Amino acid sequence: MKLTKYIVAVALASMIVMTSCTNSEESKSEESSIEASKELTSSLEVSTEESKEESTDESADSSTDTEEPEQYGQYISGEALQEKSVLLSPSNITDMKPYELKGTASIATRIHVGEGCNLTSVSVLCPSYGNNKGIMFFEIFSWNTDYDTTVSQDPIYTYKVKEYTEGERLTVELPDDITFGEGTYLYRFYKGGSGGIGLYMADYDFSAMQDEPVRAEMCYEKGGIEYAGVHHGYVTYKTDVPVEIPAVDPQNVTRPTKEKAHVIILSGQSNAAGATLTSYLSTTVPKKDLTKYKKGYENVLINYGVDPDKEVYNRSYDFVPVTLGQGCTEEKFGPEVGLAEYLSEAYPDEIFYIIKAPQSAAQLHSHFVYDLGGVYTRMITHVQESLSQLESKGLDPEIIAVCWMQGESDAMELGFAREYGVNTVSFIDRLNTVLGKYVVSGGFAYIEAGISEYSGWKYSGIINQFKKDFAVSRPNHYYIDTQGAGMTCEFENNDPLHYDSASMIKLGNLFGAAVETVIEKGKAVQN
Repeated sequence: MKLTKYIVAVALASMIVMTSCTNSEESKSEESSIEASKELTSSLEVSTEESKEESTDESADSSTDTEEPEQYGQYISGEALQEKSVLLSPSNITDMKPYELKGTASIATRIHVGEGCNLTSVSVLCPSYGNNKGIMFFEIFSWNTDYDTTVSQDPIYTYKVKEYTEGERLTVELPDDITFGEGTYLYRFYKGGSGGIGLYMADYDFSAMQDEPVRAEMCYEKGGIEYAGVHHGYVTYKTDVPVEIPAVDPQNVTRPTKEKAHVIILSGQSNAAGATLTSYLSTTVPKKDLTKYKKGYENVLINYGVDPDKEVYNRSYDFVPVTLGQGCTEEKFGPEVGLAEYLSEAYPDEIFYIIKAPQSAAQLHSHFVYDLGGVYTRMITHVQESLSQLESKGLDPEIIAVCWMQGESDAMELGFAREYGVNTVSFIDRLNTVLGKYVVSGGFAYIEAGISEYSGWKYSGIINQFKKDFAVSRPNHYYIDTQGAGMTCEFENNDPLHYDSASMIKLGNLFGAAVETVIEKGKAVQN
């Protein structure tokens, strides 16, 4: 059964991209993807100050202006998915303190690059001391014996950073034509000219990184004095080690003979949390639909915990019927309403359980993969507690899908956008491992929605391309084309960041349609 007023077969096919390739098509896609990813990586690399801003702008534009092919190239075995990153700072950002570079002072980091790896970029978070002005230089050397001997050599590469914004994350992309392979290097930042310049630093135990293939070994200040800390930021590197995702073997999972509970995890950032005002629905949807939303859905239950780091933590503590007011605040709602509407009409005789655990403004890179500030930890804790609640009710919970609405924060920086693919793999891998006990046979479906073209999401085209690629190249991976679906922002409440009320309902409907596809596909396999 379908919600025909929202979705017809032709529209659904254009909005949701799913894996349906034959073996020969997959082979062709794999060959083309390697070339496509190399071209994408090449187009994004920047090595000079003069061309950096212009090149990145053109890269972002080209990813959205070009006509999309019938089959999106995959990145599973291509170069783009071989790029990884290592966080060089404590997980708690509140421990960071500004370190001002005055006179000839510098902050340097000795870094080891392991076998099969090649350093590609360095990222730092910087204070500007209120004036958003100043010049800072970056140099990288081959390590030789000690600090003084190392810096007495000519640097391998030098980069000049000019007039950045307070608290901005600065990423130095290392040039393609220089290889920073296996070995030890020293990179340092120092001041040039007037203006307040610095880095955010924190105490750190470098032994915590000893097992990383690329790792920081020591920091130095004021011309070579060892500093018992590290700058906030990360480095990225490419590796020839293939990306592998351990499969969860459902045969090794012991399940009790209990009633199955179909579980859907809803997470991401603010458009998953629900920043859309309920009040606008009175003018954007039929009155009878608004009445349904207010009444709630008895066969689609939700245990929601939205923005746990905020002073007002909107949460339910147990499973309750999906209704309005389960968003960032009690005056707002998210995709859960449209999702419940679709599922209740498609499967009126079945019960679904949504576990909603999003965090507004969260990055996939820093918050869900590297857990900066504990976002992932809070999310997974809420999910596990919710699953335990279902077990305590005598149910056997099975995770059939993860609905993911996120990517806006990663689209603000080129480095994070380029890492979105590999970080998606890491995130799904982790969920499979941590929640493997509850995963259905064949694995859960990962359903992710595209992000809008809001100007603040500068690299949205790169993020959405990764999402599309995965929908073709990976089993159980689905993509919702929100732009193709005509979803809008900013027409209500002068808010260009979040979906309008009718669009938020549509987003939920599209998640529901994808979930239905997953369910029916599973039934077909069983039969």
